[in-house]
Amino acid sequence: MTKKSFLATVEFVSPHELSELAARLGRTIGFTLRFDESGKYDEVPAFVGEIAGLDLSLLGAPEGHPSHESVLTVRMRTERSFEELQSSIPSFFRSVLVDKNVNARGFIDCSSELAQVLVGQGYVDCSPVS
Repeated sequence: MTKKSFLATVEFVSPHELSELAARLGRTIGFTLRFDESGKYDEVPAFVGEIAGLDLSLLGAPEGHPSHESVLTVRMRTERSFEELQSSIPSFFRSVLVDKNVNARGFIDCSSELAQVLVGQGYVDCSPVS
């Protein structure tokens, strides 16, 4: 079976603290994003989470940076068929991870779909990153 790599990246331009955005996203998605203390993102504050094979990272601006931009990235690599994948992931992501062609970088880019779902949930400051 062929391995599929899904990637979705969106940007938020928000006056809210990163921890507030992480908590709100957690409520929307249905699980908690936790502050990353592993050092993986030592340059910027980060909240991370993993559920059903989906890896999420919410990165904020470096400390002291005047920007309030944050970036949410969702990644998943799977060998499951699209039908199996859809039945195994949380309902929030079923309209995000869609069956479409792989881009030039080798990913199925679902950034537009993630932004559309989040805007529909009231995240008006959200836009896709390609």
